[in-house]
Amino acid sequence: MCDESNNRKTDKQFVILARLYDEATLQVTTRFMEMPVCNVGNAENLYEKLSEALRKRGIPWENLIAFNSDNASVMKGRHNSVISRLKTSQPHVQDLGCICHLVQLATGCGIKAAQVPVEDILVGIYTHFDKSAKRCEIYKEFVDFTDSDHLKLLRYCSTRWLSLLTCIQRVLNQWDALQAYFNSHEEVERSAKSEGVQIHRLEEEMCRLIKRILGCLIPARAIVGGPLREVEYGEGHQLADEELFIGADTKAFMKSTALPVSAEKKIFQSVRRFYEAVLQKMFSSFPLDHPLLKDMKVLDPAARLNITPGTVERLGALFPQLHLSEDRLREELIDYQVTDSKQLPQEDKIDRFWGLVGKDVRFSELPRLMKALLCIPHSNASSERVFSMVRKIVTENRMSLDNSTVCALLSCKINHSGPAHKYTPSKKVLKDAKSATNLYNRSVNAREPHE
Repeated sequence: MCDESNNRKTDKQFVILARLYDEATLQVTTRFMEMPVCNVGNAENLYEKLSEALRKRGIPWENLIAFNSDNASVMKGRHNSVISRLKTSQPHVQDLGCICHLVQLATGCGIKAAQVPVEDILVGIYTHFDKSAKRCEIYKEFVDFTDSDHLKLLRYCSTRWLSLLTCIQRVLNQWDALQAYFNSHEEVERSAKSEGVQIHRLEEEMCRLIKRILGCLIPARAIVGGPLREVEYGEGHQLADEELFIGADTKAFMKSTALPVSAEKKIFQSVRRFYEAVLQKMFSSFPLDHPLLKDMKVLDPAARLNITPGTVERLGALFPQLHLSEDRLREELIDYQVTDSKQLPQEDKIDRFWGLVGKDVRFSELPRLMKALLCIPHSNASSERVFSMVRKIVTENRMSLDNSTVCALLSCKINHSGPAHKYTPSKKVLKDAKSATNLYNRSVNAREPHE
């Protein structure tokens, strides 16, 4: 999993994470590899940084199962991108994209189509109060008057899709105070994201999300009973205005306010444009027809009797780097399906379930395939969270931290699970710490004036 950002103001960083199956804990886990500086973030340089990270650790390209990043063209373009170069080294790598980022893009398309400048409003509110102690002090009076919570307004960054929902919730939480402030303040210009395994549910959740949005716009009977892509949701197939879903608060506001007929009509038109744009973007960008996702139900123990031999064969063929025995895989699948459910591991977590199945002497090839599938990330949220950690490490008073120090701190935070007091340093760590202490003491003594 990879992503790039510019959180150090001068240097652009490229975070590289690895998602793997930990045999010690029988869980899928995400590990921090490194975060090199890459100020020229073109596909060639990013690919070289990724190659260097694997090469330094002696990790062959054959071990790579899947690649995940945001959906920028430099990462996912067909011809001149990181993934196009990566496939020259590992032709069988799987690439699903980041579904969370795709949802955010679809929402953005809907907002633009509805002509409601949500992002501009968030940025405008933040910048109005930022750097102005006087405005913040005046605003506090309105917060007290409206009995709102004293919460700091958050800065929205368009390249950080995880921040959009949080910013919107924070503004809505203080909406009464903000509305009162902007209505009375004369100076104001009126223009002013699971680490758990979810890959086996990705196709189902994508379809459910699309159906829920379709249900807001068209009758339910038009959604069920046929292929999702063939559902008509354009003009002539939509619900009437009084049946269109606009939210209870909006409906109550329209009833309590004497709006002109033209204004009501404009509201409904905006809502329709929003739904249409979101659906169009989802259908065009969601990996609904990806051959891998359609077979990922094999991971779910509850669906084991519905697994066909062809499903496992197709999945095995997608990962030739695993060198699975097709005959052995088929035999183990039959054994897995006919085994009484009470004799299988009674474990709710899917990654632990397949780890325990792998300890059964009857199974070897099937658990290997399942563990590989479990390691495929369903989103790029982990990379986004790393940059949030960087912002907490590199504060205004610590801007001179070397990138290697930042990477070391990230490694400690991400790669070492459990509380800090239970961490047992290795002999090498203790030796290096002692050497660093001696080196520091010598440098301090050398700077002290001779008495």
